[in-house]
Amino acid sequence: MVAGNLALNPTFGGSVPLGGADADFVIGGCLIDIKTTKDTKPGRPEFWQLVGYTLADWDDCFRLTDVGFCYSRQGVTLRWPVDEFLHALAGRPVDLGRQRAEFRELLTACGERRGA
Repeated sequence: MVAGNLALNPTFGGSVPLGGADADFVIGGCLIDIKTTKDTKPGRPEFWQLVGYTLADWDDCFRLTDVGFCYSRQGVTLRWPVDEFLHALAGRPVDLGRQRAEFRELLTACGERRGA
């Protein structure tokens, strides 16, 4: 559902090849994943989930500028600019457009091998 600059349960161009990946919400270019755990320290799986969503928006439909987590039980939100987030994880600057194109090619090739 999209209302103004809020998209609830958004899907991306790469959602189907990923097996139905959908995020919690995007508001004003910020992708937020809601967590309801006791701990407010995201780990590798959570970070890679945000990377997957960011790369799966390969048509740049949501014009993502930031990504983050909302820890609902604690009322805590963690947020990073996309470029800084990807740079920190990769250890180098990341060309988002190029990475999205490579991700799309990889998922397409995997789907063709599976006969999807």
